[in-house]
Amino acid sequence: MGTNGLDDLLDWINERLGQTLGIELYVRQKEALKKLLQRLHNSGAIRGVLQMPTGAGKTVVAAGLIMALYRMKLLHEKDIIFYLTPRKILRGQVEGSFGNIFQIFKRMYPVEAYPMKERRVFNVQNLQKEVSERLRYYLTTWQGNEILILILTPQGFHGFIEEYWNADKLNNIWRIRMIIMDEIHRVYFGPEIVKSIEKLLQAPSSVCTIGLSATPIKQAIKRIGPILYRLSSLQAMKEGILVGRLKIYPMNTWTRLKEEIGRDEWEVAVIERAEKYSEKILEKLREELRTIYPRLSPEVDPLTIRIPKTLVVAASTTEADEIALNLTRFLSASIPNVSVNELVRVAHYRVEDPVNEISKFKEQNQGILVTVNMADMGFDDPNLEVLVIARPMSTPIGYVQVRGRVLRKPKVSSDNLKAIKYAVLIDLTGASRHEKSVEKVELGEFEIEDENKLKRDLEGAGEVPQVHGEVEIIEDKPFEISPETIQKEREVAEIDKLLEITELLKEWQTYERLIKKGFSPRLVKSLLDAIFQWSRNSNKEKLWSLEELMKHAKIPKSRKMEVKEILAEIIREILDGKKETLDFLCSNIGIDPKEIVEVVSEDLLDNVKIVLVISRGIKEYVTIGDLGEVVQRILKEGIDWVLIRYPIKFERLVYSITAKLGEIKRYWLTRDRMRNKWMAEILLVRWW
Repeated sequence: MGTNGLDDLLDWINERLGQTLGIELYVRQKEALKKLLQRLHNSGAIRGVLQMPTGAGKTVVAAGLIMALYRMKLLHEKDIIFYLTPRKILRGQVEGSFGNIFQIFKRMYPVEAYPMKERRVFNVQNLQKEVSERLRYYLTTWQGNEILILILTPQGFHGFIEEYWNADKLNNIWRIRMIIMDEIHRVYFGPEIVKSIEKLLQAPSSVCTIGLSATPIKQAIKRIGPILYRLSSLQAMKEGILVGRLKIYPMNTWTRLKEEIGRDEWEVAVIERAEKYSEKILEKLREELRTIYPRLSPEVDPLTIRIPKTLVVAASTTEADEIALNLTRFLSASIPNVSVNELVRVAHYRVEDPVNEISKFKEQNQGILVTVNMADMGFDDPNLEVLVIARPMSTPIGYVQVRGRVLRKPKVSSDNLKAIKYAVLIDLTGASRHEKSVEKVELGEFEIEDENKLKRDLEGAGEVPQVHGEVEIIEDKPFEISPETIQKEREVAEIDKLLEITELLKEWQTYERLIKKGFSPRLVKSLLDAIFQWSRNSNKEKLWSLEELMKHAKIPKSRKMEVKEILAEIIREILDGKKETLDFLCSNIGIDPKEIVEVVSEDLLDNVKIVLVISRGIKEYVTIGDLGEVVQRILKEGIDWVLIRYPIKFERLVYSITAKLGEIKRYWLTRDRMRNKWMAEILLVRWW
C-alpha cells in the first residue's frame, strides 16, 4: 500500500471517528497506525506490541486498526475479534468506545418479508457472565452474519480453556482474525494462565495479534512479538499529548509498630500513619495553592477556595478508610461551613459502588478520591491534578503505571493546577526512586520475576488489622520532570561519564600499574594521550583501527603486540567487574569493534558482551559465558529460529557451546560469515 493509499485510509478512519466520538486521530496515532499497516503490507500479518503512555489513546488506535482491516477487506462477515483486557472497569470502557465507534457501520441485507433490511456490520459483546459457555457457543455453533468483537478478560479465556478446550471441536476457531491484548503487563504471562494464552496466540487464521501497554514487559515481547511502535511519556509531554511538567515531592516513611503481630508495617493499617499522611497531603496542597493565589492573605486557608483534584493510592482498604476519615476531619475543621462528605470520596472493592464514586469524582471540579485497587488501570480523569502514592512500590512497572494517572492533559484551564503549572506527585513511600527507570520500562526492558509483587504494587491489600505505631515522614528536595530538565540531566550525565572514564584512565595508579607490568613509560603515555585527545573531540563518530591509533600516537608498527597488551589492561580497568558491550568499549576508547575484539583476552570474556542473540521479538547482548544458558532458555520455549552473531575470533568457542545444548537436536544448525568479513553467525531453525 502506497503513501497516498494509507493517507486516504486514515482520512476515511478520521471521518468515522468524527461522526461517532467527535474526535480525529492526532499525529502520533496516525503514525502508529501507518507503522502497523505498513508491517501488514510487507509481511502479510501484524504481530507485536504497541507501546504508548497512559492517556495517549491506544484504544482508539486499536479501533482504527479494526476499521482499516475492514476497509481493506481483511475482515468479513462471521469473522471474530478477541479484545482481552484484565479488569471489569476497562471492559466497560472498551465496550462503550467500541459500541459508539462501530454502530455506524451498517449494510443492507435481503430478507424474506422485505426487499432489504439494514443491519449492523459489527456486533460488540462484553462477556461478563457465563463466559466459558458463551465462548463455547461462539467458537462452535455460532453462525451470525456480523463481525463479532468479543471483549473479555484473560482470566475468563483461561477458564474456558480449562473447561472446554478441544481444538478439533472448535469449528469457529478459524474465524478468529484479530487478537488485541490490552494491558499486557498484567496476568497474561503468569505461570498458570500463560499456556491458555499461548493457545489463543496460535489461532491459525489471525492476521493481527497486537499487545497494548504503556509498560510492556519482556515476557510479552518474547511471546507476542517486538515493539512495533513506541511513544515515550517524555516525548508525549514534549509534544503536548500529555501535561508538560510533573513536580514530585519525594519522601520516605519510617514506621515502628508498637504491637507484635507477626507482620511488617505494610501488612497492617497503622493509625498514626494514616493521620500523618492526611496532614502531609493537605499541607502540600496548601503549599501548591499558595503559588496559584500569591495575593491570598496568610490568615486564609487556600483550601477554602478550592481543593485540587487529588487521587490517593493507599496500601490497604483499611488504611484507605482511615486516611479518608482523617482528611474529612481535618477539612471539616478548616472549612466549617461546607459539607466535605462529597469532597472526600472512597473507592475500593469494599465500598458499595466504587465505580459510581469514581464517576462522581470525575464530574466534580475539586475534591480528593482515596482508593486502593481502582487506580492502576482504567482511571482516566484528565483533570486530575495531584497523585499521592501512599503505599510502597517495589517494581518500576507498578510505579510508571500509577504515575501515568496524573499525566493526562487537562480539559479545563480555569483554576486547574495542572493546566496553569504542572501535575503534582506526592510520594510518601520512596516510590519516585523509580523515575530513573521510566524510559527502560517503556522500552520493555523489565521482566516480571514475581507477579505477586506487581499485583501488590497495582492493587494494594484488602482488609488488614489496625495497629498503633511510631511514624516519621522524611522529606527530600522536590524536583521536576519535563523534557527540558531531562535533556539537561542527560547532557550533564554524558559529560560526567566522559570525565569519569577519562579520569579513570588518567589516574596515576593506572599509569603506575601499567609501568610496573613492564610497559614502556613513553609508549603508555603516547597511547593514553591519543585516547584522551579522541575522548575530548566533539565529533567522535570516527573510530580508529589499531594501526590508525598507533599512527596517531606516533608509535611504530613494530610495537603492535605491546600496544595490544596495554589496551587489554585499559579495557580491564574500564570494565572493573562490570559486563559491558563492545559498543561501550568502543565509545570510551575510540577503536572500532573489529579492533577491540583483537585485544579482548580470554580472561575478559565473562566481563564483556560480545555475542548478539536474536529470536522472535528479542535482541540480547550476552557474554560467551552466558551464551549457553541464554540460548538454551530460548530454545526450550519452542522458538522457530534463533540467530547468534559473534566475532569470527571466537567461532570455535561459540560453535562448541551451541552444539552441546540440550535442545539442539530439534534444530538445524548452519554457520556463515557476514559481509563485513570479521563477524559470523549461526542460524538455528526448528525442524520438528
